[in-house]
Amino acid sequence: NNTLEVSYRLYELESELTRNFFRAAKAMIINIRKIKSVKSEINGRMTAELLNGEQVIIARSYVKELKERLGI
Repeated sequence: NNTLEVSYRLYELESELTRNFFRAAKAMIINIRKIKSVKSEINGRMTAELLNGEQVIIARSYVKELKERLGI
């Protein structure tokens, strides 16, 4: 499990990361190169399955950007 806990704000970390990383929710950034599949949910959110099998909920406010970044 490659979870990283940091003591500063995510927007600060986000500005330092490459475009491979994506803000999936208010408290989560994921590596989009590690996404195995995505599926739409009824409530406007998406679920991403990562290569390690972990399921990640993509918040509604970030779905549009993820679709653009993945070209879907």
